[in-house]
Amino acid sequence: MRQNLTRLAVLVVGLSTALHASVVTFDFLTDSVGLAGGVATIPFNDVAGGLTATFDSSGGASTFLQSTTPGTFLNMQNTLLDQAPGTNIVISFDPSVSVTAISLDFATMDPNLSNNIGALQLQASDGGSNSVIDAPDGNLAGLPEGLLSYTSATSFTSVTLTTAPPLVFGIGNITVTYSDTSSDPPAPEPGTLVFAGAALVALAWRVKARH
Repeated sequence: MRQNLTRLAVLVVGLSTALHASVVTFDFLTDSVGLAGGVATIPFNDVAGGLTATFDSSGGASTFLQSTTPGTFLNMQNTLLDQAPGTNIVISFDPSVSVTAISLDFATMDPNLSNNIGALQLQASDGGSNSVIDAPDGNLAGLPEGLLSYTSATSFTSVTLTTAPPLVFGIGNITVTYSDTSSDPPAPEPGTLVFAGAALVALAWRVKARH
């Protein structure tokens, strides 16, 4: 019975965590940067839905946030561009939150204009990684686009983005799933308590019936 109760407790905690997870998108349009035009150089902080992210790069001045004409890319408008092939973009999150998933749109370009298609590679601080090759998408820029996503089995505080082969690349619409770990766990919702209580009653009845 003790083992069954432990399993039930884990289930309730997991359900409570899922109910309190938040999803925000850094689109550089409606978040704190909110570019109406022009550029913003790295490093800079951005806030979306209460989550703070820091954007930086080993590309230095060659990496900047730019407002682009709608339609330039099919899935992005304002984009964070890294125009120094072989460098990276690093996205770091507030350490008081637990980030479990991220997805983003991207586009790549060969500065020699020989082959614009490439792979965007993601390395997360938890040791996980993912890589996606983009494809021609019919946008006004004439550049291939793709969608890269990563979900952690635990959590991570930062991701580093690079390309293979080394290419110019841009990212946008960065969607992040996280939960706040800076305060005590929130009280379970009434519905969760009812569910847990009913499950405990049913479990106790089964154990009694066996004896």
